[in-house]
Amino acid sequence: MYADCNNPHNSVNCKYVWDNTKAQDFHCKLNSSHVLNLLHNLNSCIEHAVNYDDINGCVQNLSTVIDNVMSDDFKRYTIRSSRPKDVNSSKNDWYTQYCYNNRNLFYASRNLYRNDRSHTNRDNMVRMRSNYKTCIKNAKYVFDQSETQKLLSARFKNAKLYWKLLKDACCLKESNVSLDNFDNYFRAINCPESRFYNTDEDVLDFIYRYEQNEFDVIFDELNVTFSHEDVTKAIKQLQNNKSGGPDLFINEIFIHGRDVLTPFLLSLFNKIFDIGYFPECWS
Repeated sequence: MYADCNNPHNSVNCKYVWDNTKAQDFHCKLNSSHVLNLLHNLNSCIEHAVNYDDINGCVQNLSTVIDNVMSDDFKRYTIRSSRPKDVNSSKNDWYTQYCYNNRNLFYASRNLYRNDRSHTNRDNMVRMRSNYKTCIKNAKYVFDQSETQKLLSARFKNAKLYWKLLKDACCLKESNVSLDNFDNYFRAINCPESRFYNTDEDVLDFIYRYEQNEFDVIFDELNVTFSHEDVTKAIKQLQNNKSGGPDLFINEIFIHGRDVLTPFLLSLFNKIFDIGYFPECWS
Protein backbone atom coordinates (compact mmCIF):
# COMPACT_ATOMS: atom_id res chain seq x y z
CA MET A 1 0.00 0.00 0.00
CA TYR A 2 1.63 3.24 -1.11
CA ALA A 3 0.60 6.88 -1.31
CA ASP A 4 0.73 8.95 -4.45
CA CYS A 5 4.07 10.78 -4.42
CA ASN A 6 2.59 13.56 -6.56
CA ASN A 7 0.06 14.37 -3.86
CA PRO A 8 1.87 16.61 -1.35
CA HIS A 9 -0.69 15.90 1.36
CA ASN A 10 -0.22 12.11 1.40
CA SER A 11 2.40 10.51 3.61
CA VAL A 12 3.24 6.84 4.05
CA ASN A 13 4.44 5.62 7.40
CA CYS A 14 5.65 2.14 8.12
CA LYS A 15 7.24 0.45 11.08
CA TYR A 16 8.25 -2.97 12.32
CA VAL A 17 6.02 -4.38 15.06
CA TRP A 18 7.28 -7.43 16.91
CA ASP A 19 4.96 -10.40 17.36
CA ASN A 20 6.19 -13.11 19.74
CA THR A 21 3.87 -15.66 18.13
CA LYS A 22 5.92 -15.35 14.95
CA ALA A 23 9.34 -15.50 16.59
CA GLN A 24 9.94 -18.98 15.15
CA ASP A 25 9.16 -17.72 11.65
CA PHE A 26 11.68 -14.93 12.21
CA HIS A 27 14.39 -17.44 13.13
CA CYS A 28 13.58 -19.60 10.12
CA LYS A 29 13.81 -16.69 7.68
CA LEU A 30 16.97 -15.36 9.28
CA ASN A 31 18.64 -18.74 8.90
CA SER A 32 17.36 -19.36 5.38
CA SER A 33 19.90 -19.82 2.61
CA HIS A 34 18.68 -16.68 0.83
CA VAL A 35 19.21 -14.42 3.85
CA LEU A 36 22.51 -16.04 4.75
CA ASN A 37 23.74 -15.39 1.20
CA LEU A 38 22.70 -11.76 1.57
CA LEU A 39 24.61 -11.53 4.85
CA HIS A 40 27.75 -13.04 3.31
CA ASN A 41 27.47 -10.52 0.45
CA LEU A 42 27.16 -7.81 3.09
CA ASN A 43 30.30 -9.06 4.79
CA SER A 44 32.15 -8.92 1.46
CA CYS A 45 31.01 -5.31 0.96
CA ILE A 46 32.20 -4.44 4.47
CA GLU A 47 35.65 -5.95 3.86
CA HIS A 48 36.10 -3.92 0.67
CA ALA A 49 34.70 -0.65 2.04
CA VAL A 50 37.20 2.23 1.84
CA ASN A 51 35.15 5.43 2.03
CA TYR A 52 31.88 6.90 3.30
CA ASP A 53 29.95 5.92 0.17
CA ASP A 54 30.93 2.30 0.76
CA ILE A 55 29.85 2.54 4.41
CA ASN A 56 26.46 3.96 3.44
CA GLY A 57 26.13 1.13 0.93
CA CYS A 58 26.88 -1.46 3.61
CA VAL A 59 24.26 0.03 5.92
CA GLN A 60 21.81 0.00 3.01
CA ASN A 61 22.56 -3.69 2.41
CA LEU A 62 21.97 -4.40 6.09
CA SER A 63 18.59 -2.65 5.84
CA THR A 64 17.75 -4.81 2.83
CA VAL A 65 18.57 -7.98 4.75
CA ILE A 66 16.47 -6.89 7.72
CA ASP A 67 13.57 -5.96 5.47
CA ASN A 68 13.72 -9.36 3.75
CA VAL A 69 13.28 -11.02 7.12
CA MET A 70 10.72 -8.64 8.64
CA SER A 71 8.51 -7.37 5.80
CA ASP A 72 6.05 -10.28 5.56
CA ASP A 73 5.22 -10.77 9.25
CA PHE A 74 6.29 -7.67 11.13
CA LYS A 75 5.98 -4.68 8.78
CA ARG A 76 2.95 -2.41 9.18
CA TYR A 77 1.84 0.38 6.82
CA THR A 78 -0.28 3.43 7.55
CA ILE A 79 -1.36 6.23 5.24
CA ARG A 80 -2.04 9.61 6.73
CA SER A 81 -3.51 12.57 4.93
CA SER A 82 -2.68 15.99 6.29
CA ARG A 83 -4.52 19.22 5.58
CA PRO A 84 -2.64 22.06 3.91
CA LYS A 85 -0.87 24.31 6.34
CA ASP A 86 -1.43 28.01 6.41
CA VAL A 87 2.00 29.31 5.45
CA ASN A 88 1.09 32.71 6.84
CA SER A 89 1.41 31.18 10.33
CA SER A 90 5.05 30.20 9.68
CA LYS A 91 7.69 31.86 11.85
CA ASN A 92 9.81 32.48 8.76
CA ASP A 93 8.43 35.26 6.60
CA TRP A 94 10.34 33.97 3.58
CA TYR A 95 8.71 30.50 3.75
CA THR A 96 6.18 30.43 0.91
CA GLN A 97 3.42 28.02 -0.08
CA TYR A 98 5.71 26.78 -2.85
CA CYS A 99 8.33 25.84 -0.21
CA TYR A 100 5.69 24.02 1.79
CA ASN A 101 4.50 22.04 -1.23
CA ASN A 102 8.06 21.04 -2.14
CA ARG A 103 8.70 19.96 1.41
CA ASN A 104 5.67 17.68 1.34
CA LEU A 105 6.79 16.19 -1.97
CA PHE A 106 10.19 15.47 -0.43
CA TYR A 107 8.63 13.91 2.69
CA ALA A 108 6.37 11.72 0.56
CA SER A 109 9.27 10.50 -1.59
CA ARG A 110 11.36 9.85 1.53
CA ASN A 111 8.60 7.73 3.02
CA LEU A 112 8.33 5.75 -0.20
CA TYR A 113 12.06 5.10 -0.12
CA ARG A 114 11.91 3.96 3.50
CA ASN A 115 9.20 1.50 2.56
CA ASP A 116 10.83 0.29 -0.65
CA ARG A 117 14.57 0.97 -0.84
CA SER A 118 14.86 0.65 -4.60
CA HIS A 119 17.20 2.71 -6.77
CA THR A 120 14.23 4.37 -8.44
CA ASN A 121 12.75 5.51 -5.14
CA ARG A 122 16.17 6.67 -3.94
CA ASP A 123 16.76 8.74 -7.08
CA ASN A 124 13.30 10.23 -6.72
CA MET A 125 13.93 11.09 -3.07
CA VAL A 126 17.28 12.72 -3.87
CA ARG A 127 15.69 14.75 -6.65
CA MET A 128 12.83 15.92 -4.41
CA ARG A 129 15.27 16.83 -1.65
CA SER A 130 17.36 18.85 -4.09
CA ASN A 131 14.25 20.64 -5.36
CA TYR A 132 13.19 21.46 -1.81
CA LYS A 133 16.60 22.85 -0.85
CA THR A 134 16.76 24.89 -4.05
CA CYS A 135 13.28 26.22 -3.38
CA ILE A 136 14.30 27.32 0.13
CA LYS A 137 17.43 29.07 -1.15
CA ASN A 138 15.46 30.89 -3.82
CA ALA A 139 12.75 31.94 -1.37
CA LYS A 140 15.35 33.28 1.07
CA TYR A 141 17.13 35.13 -1.73
CA VAL A 142 13.93 36.76 -3.02
CA PHE A 143 12.91 37.73 0.51
CA ASP A 144 16.36 39.19 1.30
CA GLN A 145 16.32 41.19 -1.93
CA SER A 146 12.89 42.54 -1.06
CA GLU A 147 14.00 43.51 2.43
CA THR A 148 17.14 45.14 1.04
CA GLN A 149 15.12 47.25 -1.37
CA LYS A 150 12.79 48.21 1.45
CA LEU A 151 15.80 49.24 3.55
CA LEU A 152 17.35 51.31 0.75
CA SER A 153 14.04 52.98 0.05
CA ALA A 154 13.56 53.94 3.71
CA ARG A 155 17.10 55.26 4.09
CA PHE A 156 16.28 58.76 2.89
CA LYS A 157 12.48 58.71 3.16
CA ASN A 158 11.67 57.16 6.53
CA ALA A 159 14.46 57.28 9.13
CA LYS A 160 12.36 55.57 11.81
CA LEU A 161 11.57 52.60 9.59
CA TYR A 162 15.17 52.50 8.40
CA TRP A 163 16.62 52.06 11.90
CA LYS A 164 13.90 49.62 12.87
CA LEU A 165 14.78 47.43 9.89
CA LEU A 166 18.45 47.57 10.81
CA LYS A 167 17.79 46.55 14.40
CA ASP A 168 15.49 43.72 13.34
CA ALA A 169 18.07 42.44 10.87
CA CYS A 170 20.84 42.47 13.48
CA CYS A 171 18.65 41.03 16.26
CA LEU A 172 19.97 43.68 18.65
CA LYS A 173 18.98 43.53 22.30
CA GLU A 174 19.51 46.28 24.81
CA SER A 175 21.99 45.52 27.57
CA ASN A 176 22.11 47.01 31.08
CA VAL A 177 25.88 46.42 31.28
CA SER A 178 27.93 49.50 30.48
CA LEU A 179 30.97 49.32 28.25
CA ASP A 180 33.19 50.44 31.14
CA ASN A 181 32.00 47.59 33.36
CA PHE A 182 32.45 45.17 30.49
CA ASP A 183 36.01 46.37 29.91
CA ASN A 184 36.94 46.36 33.60
CA TYR A 185 35.65 42.83 34.09
CA PHE A 186 37.77 41.27 31.37
CA ARG A 187 40.82 43.25 32.46
CA ALA A 188 40.35 41.97 36.00
CA ILE A 189 40.00 38.26 35.25
CA ASN A 190 43.27 38.34 33.31
CA CYS A 191 45.24 40.38 35.82
CA PRO A 192 47.05 38.39 38.53
CA GLU A 193 47.03 41.43 40.84
CA SER A 194 43.24 41.73 40.77
CA ARG A 195 41.09 40.27 43.56
CA PHE A 196 38.91 38.70 40.85
CA TYR A 197 41.83 36.76 39.39
CA ASN A 198 41.57 33.06 40.17
CA THR A 199 43.89 30.39 38.79
CA ASP A 200 42.16 27.13 37.88
CA GLU A 201 44.51 24.49 39.25
CA ASP A 202 42.74 21.68 37.37
CA VAL A 203 43.31 23.41 34.04
CA LEU A 204 46.97 24.03 34.81
CA ASP A 205 47.41 20.41 35.91
CA PHE A 206 45.75 19.12 32.74
CA ILE A 207 47.94 21.31 30.53
CA TYR A 208 51.08 20.11 32.32
CA ARG A 209 50.14 16.43 32.04
CA TYR A 210 49.16 16.84 28.39
CA GLU A 211 52.51 18.44 27.60
CA GLN A 212 54.23 15.53 29.34
CA ASN A 213 52.31 13.07 27.09
CA GLU A 214 50.72 11.40 30.11
CA PHE A 215 47.40 10.99 28.29
CA ASP A 216 48.78 8.92 25.44
CA VAL A 217 48.12 5.74 27.39
CA ILE A 218 44.48 6.70 27.92
CA PHE A 219 43.98 7.56 24.25
CA ASP A 220 45.62 4.30 23.15
CA GLU A 221 43.24 2.35 25.37
CA LEU A 222 40.27 4.00 23.66
CA ASN A 223 41.56 3.33 20.15
CA VAL A 224 40.84 -0.40 20.16
CA THR A 225 38.52 -2.35 17.91
CA PHE A 226 35.21 -3.76 19.06
CA SER A 227 35.11 -7.36 20.19
CA HIS A 228 32.43 -10.02 19.86
CA GLU A 229 31.79 -9.63 23.59
CA ASP A 230 31.24 -5.87 23.20
CA VAL A 231 28.48 -6.37 20.64
CA THR A 232 26.90 -9.22 22.60
CA LYS A 233 26.92 -7.18 25.80
CA ALA A 234 25.31 -4.21 24.04
CA ILE A 235 22.55 -6.43 22.60
CA LYS A 236 21.85 -7.94 26.03
CA GLN A 237 21.23 -4.44 27.37
CA LEU A 238 18.53 -3.72 24.78
CA GLN A 239 14.93 -3.61 25.96
CA ASN A 240 11.84 -4.96 24.26
CA ASN A 241 8.86 -2.91 23.10
CA LYS A 242 10.85 0.16 22.06
CA SER A 243 10.14 2.18 18.92
CA GLY A 244 12.53 2.01 16.01
CA GLY A 245 14.60 4.94 14.76
CA PRO A 246 14.82 6.41 11.24
CA ASP A 247 16.14 3.06 9.97
CA LEU A 248 13.00 1.35 11.44
CA PHE A 249 15.13 -1.22 13.29
CA ILE A 250 13.61 -2.40 16.56
CA ASN A 251 15.51 -4.01 19.41
CA GLU A 252 13.80 -7.38 19.00
CA ILE A 253 15.56 -7.83 15.64
CA PHE A 254 18.93 -7.97 17.36
CA ILE A 255 17.74 -9.64 20.55
CA HIS A 256 16.23 -12.61 18.71
CA GLY A 257 18.74 -12.57 15.85
CA ARG A 258 21.85 -12.14 17.99
CA ASP A 259 23.52 -15.45 17.10
CA VAL A 260 23.28 -14.80 13.36
CA LEU A 261 23.68 -11.02 13.17
CA THR A 262 26.45 -10.39 15.74
CA PRO A 263 29.43 -11.37 13.50
CA PHE A 264 28.22 -9.11 10.70
CA LEU A 265 27.43 -6.23 13.06
CA LEU A 266 30.92 -6.62 14.54
CA SER A 267 32.52 -6.36 11.09
CA LEU A 268 30.41 -3.32 10.20
CA PHE A 269 31.13 -1.46 13.48
CA ASN A 270 34.87 -2.08 13.23
CA LYS A 271 34.92 -0.90 9.60
CA ILE A 272 33.01 2.27 10.59
CA PHE A 273 35.50 2.82 13.42
CA ASP A 274 38.46 2.19 11.11
CA ILE A 275 37.29 4.59 8.38
CA GLY A 276 36.08 7.16 10.89
CA TYR A 277 32.76 7.87 9.21
CA PHE A 278 29.38 7.59 10.92
CA PRO A 279 26.61 6.53 8.51
CA GLU A 280 24.38 9.38 7.41
CA CYS A 281 21.16 7.43 7.91
CA TRP A 282 22.04 6.79 11.57
CA SER A 283 22.67 10.48 12.33
